[in-house]
Amino acid sequence: MREDFYENSVGPQKEKSQRIFYKFYTALFVLAIISFVLFLIIWSWVGDTGFVVLFAFSAIFAVVCFLVRRRLLTYFDYTFVSGEIRIIKVINGKTRRKFLIFDSKSIDQIGKVGSNSFEKLLNSPGYKVKMATPNGYNAEKQLYYVAATIDGIKQIVILECEEKFLTFIVAHRGRNVIEKDYE
Repeated sequence: MREDFYENSVGPQKEKSQRIFYKFYTALFVLAIISFVLFLIIWSWVGDTGFVVLFAFSAIFAVVCFLVRRRLLTYFDYTFVSGEIRIIKVINGKTRRKFLIFDSKSIDQIGKVGSNSFEKLLNSPGYKVKMATPNGYNAEKQLYYVAATIDGIKQIVILECEEKFLTFIVAHRGRNVIEKDYE
């Protein structure tokens, strides 16, 4: 059996500005946690119900800052290992989370985003779209899609990878998965 391995990573286009926003939201998150604790201590001493509203507001603000911060500075690693595609989401270059892992045998179609085949697939019922790119549809690189049935669910996975990554998939799966209007 032939062992194939290929890895590709993609990061945000505006990494420098996202890093600044990440630090800003981290500072806001820390301030919100400090104010939450401070309002909680003051409320326990004074017992005024006005402080309940303040520490509830600071708790909600801390959660919002945390959630916004987690959406910034995300990278995606695409790995092909002997027929298995692994897509890992990397948050701030530290935390690695499994995004999607599937076998190449489950792939129905591969092609470019924006083609006629992609539009037909997107408008067909039953498909769920998963964005595996930190830049969304505004990516500077070419976006590709992989339509597959993963765990019984039809999914369209949008990738911002190099074309060489797709050639490994096609070499393992077969040329019949390439969309008809692929150029």
